[in-house]
Amino acid sequence: MKNFKTIVSIVLVVAMVVILCACGAQTPADNSTPANNTPANNTPADNGKKDEEKKDEEPAQQEYTEKYNFIFSCIDAAGGTWDQLIAQPLVKMLDEYSDGRITTEVYYSGAIAGQGTTLEAISNGLADMGADVMTAYKGIYPYCELYETAGIDYGSTESFTRLYAEYVDLFHDDFDDFVTIARYSSGLIGLLSKFPINSVADVKGHTFRCPTNVNGYITAMGGTGTMMSMNEVYEALKLNVIEGCSCTLSRVGYNAFWEQAKYFLPWSWCNGAQTIAMAKDNYDSLDPGAQAAVDRVCEEFMEVGINYVKTADAEALDVVMQACPDFTYTQLTPEATEEFVNAANADLEAKAAELDGLGLDGTGALEWCRANSKKYYQA
Repeated sequence: MKNFKTIVSIVLVVAMVVILCACGAQTPADNSTPANNTPANNTPADNGKKDEEKKDEEPAQQEYTEKYNFIFSCIDAAGGTWDQLIAQPLVKMLDEYSDGRITTEVYYSGAIAGQGTTLEAISNGLADMGADVMTAYKGIYPYCELYETAGIDYGSTESFTRLYAEYVDLFHDDFDDFVTIARYSSGLIGLLSKFPINSVADVKGHTFRCPTNVNGYITAMGGTGTMMSMNEVYEALKLNVIEGCSCTLSRVGYNAFWEQAKYFLPWSWCNGAQTIAMAKDNYDSLDPGAQAAVDRVCEEFMEVGINYVKTADAEALDVVMQACPDFTYTQLTPEATEEFVNAANADLEAKAAELDGLGLDGTGALEWCRANSKKYYQA
């Protein structure tokens, strides 16, 4: 009996071993769940599902709805070339790039601020944006003054503008209260006179209206410089208070100065810049979408300024020549050009020394301008 029980126990053990082996050899069913970290866990179908879930979790791009109205101050008149090629494109670009959320009201002819006071008006909240010439801010922006001081031949208003953009990145004035929309040449500057000027000697003994950046230059050539508003120039010429005027060619045409003085000597070695600026506080108060619109205008507007100057100069010369066929647009010989450029050296060196005395790098800025003056040169 005992042996029989032993045999039965052995048979049962063998049978259980066989059954367990058979179970281990079975293939998992199609609907079985694969173990973690196996390739089946990362099938394309599963990835697609996870991507959709992730997309659902990502926040939708924020839509900005707040609207802004900018007050823009300028000294130019409505309807003119400046309005058509500067003010109106600016209004349009701000509107378009902000999807209609930024509108701009333009106040013309110095209704808010005159020349040399626009930036102050922006700082005081009388305007949000504005345009003005930097030469009207004597002593406030010394690096700008140096760049616009006569004596470096940049070749054209376009090359002057393009190099200016690089210059201000290297030599910084205290402009922290503003966002610069654009800096571009005010236009082809020259010396308008009642008599022909073909050499430095022809300037001696005569009186000219001129901005501050040209005053020292006129003095160096033996002339007398005086500052007055452009609105006063026509009568001053008519009454012989002055015998000429340092100004842009476009001013000669649109202010009809040619009626009183018929000679114009273009100066490629003397330029002034117009700056369009916005209050930094106003910019900071904009939502990110509106700031992006302003940033885009900043990136693109220099080209708008260059196009304006080219068009305005060409139109002005055409207007003048049609109205006054005997008007003389003087073309200097290379030797005479060099003589005029050299005559400005003393004033230019004095301006650089003035900056050095303020603890600025006037000498370095002047050397940079001279070394790079031909970078974008166009005769």
